[in-house]
Amino acid sequence: MLNKKLYVIILAILLAIIFAYSITPYFYYRLNTDFKRTKFIVKALNSEESPMILLFGNSILMSGINAKILSNNSSENLIYNLATSGQSLKESFLFYTKVPSSVKAVYQFVMVGQLEHSIAPLSENIIRNLIMSDYHFDSKKDTLLPADETTYFLKNNILINYQARTVFLNSYNHMFRKLMRKDLLIDSNTENLFYPFLYTQKLDEKTYHKVIEKYNPRSPQISFHPDSNTIKYLIKANTYFQNRGITYYVVLYPLNPDLSNITLNYKTDAMQKLSAVQQVQFINCMDILGNESFVDQFHMNNEGAIKFSNYLKTYIQ
Repeated sequence: MLNKKLYVIILAILLAIIFAYSITPYFYYRLNTDFKRTKFIVKALNSEESPMILLFGNSILMSGINAKILSNNSSENLIYNLATSGQSLKESFLFYTKVPSSVKAVYQFVMVGQLEHSIAPLSENIIRNLIMSDYHFDSKKDTLLPADETTYFLKNNILINYQARTVFLNSYNHMFRKLMRKDLLIDSNTENLFYPFLYTQKLDEKTYHKVIEKYNPRSPQISFHPDSNTIKYLIKANTYFQNRGITYYVVLYPLNPDLSNITLNYKTDAMQKLSAVQQVQFINCMDILGNESFVDQFHMNNEGAIKFSNYLKTYIQ
């Protein structure tokens, strides 16, 4: 009886290893998930192309900037929009060390409110996704983040592959989102390096007002209070690129005017305090769009993206 139980345990372990080492990696980028674009970004950074400018940010950037407008559709002045859904600042920092030497400028896009909070530590999910995306971590070169936040990169491959089974749940959630939001182009722009927009139409009025109410601060914001650690990270990134002969900019996303409690006084105070950070160049885009340019509380429609792209273009030429 004991031998039979031992046999079952050994068999279960072997099956788990087979599952972890072959099945999960096989399906990881064959399923439609939120992770799929990351592998394409890693591939683009390692390609033989020679982009001049790279843009990093989250889904707001994906739907907000058409890089072909910035470059006047020129193949000699390649500009890539390397935004991914939910891309955090620290995830962007991991991409920084893979930026090719051909690049002359890097633009990091953020919401102004992000700069009032400490940057959240890297989650294991983010690191695991990068590993599954063929991101190669180099502990000697990839030093923009604290060493204790990148230890997961050193985990056993079998364990990482096994834990990556969560991709199946994400694929289900991904499919559910597509069913709930018919306006989303989640899959069609995964491999778009220029304008990987997600949204095709504005939310219906009832839903729109609900999300505005949810994300509008409860009371009017007057004063801006930058987080010192977050600013230090941006200064560190700027120094890193400066040493490589690359110009670094931090772009503040346009804000939806319907988020009315983000007041003009708050935005003015933010720019005064950020302008005092002489080591980082901030580009203020907070007030360049009207509410007709947004599909929801944050994301822009195509008209908004055209306006935003043309505005930012003046800082590139």
